[in-house]
Amino acid sequence: MTAPTVRRRRLGSGLRRLREDAKLTLEEVESRTGLSASKVSRLESATRGARPAVVELLMNAYGLFDSEVRAFLLTLARDGGKRGWWQSYDLVPVYADLIGLESDASSVNSYEPLLIPGLLQT
Repeated sequence: MTAPTVRRRRLGSGLRRLREDAKLTLEEVESRTGLSASKVSRLESATRGARPAVVELLMNAYGLFDSEVRAFLLTLARDGGKRGWWQSYDLVPVYADLIGLESDASSVNSYEPLLIPGLLQT
């Protein structure tokens, strides 16, 4: 079994946040969409990838009509199964996860109260 990619994790957490904002339980989502509660739970926990059609169905059930957020979540659904460059190497799963998180990062914060970072020393 492969570990969930960063994109699938972000998609799952986004879908869970939308469901909680709509104040819906898994059973209510099941009755609205016809998707089983276990399937929605697996999508939210990123143990399974999601097809864009399923994500669109969930977004409609949650009442999400913001076009930017919809486009972002659909892009995550489409790209959720893409392999990163590091996955062709034989790495320990922990390192592969760290590299995956680093590749999707948009910023880095560093707090070093007792050390002046190298770039600031010049």
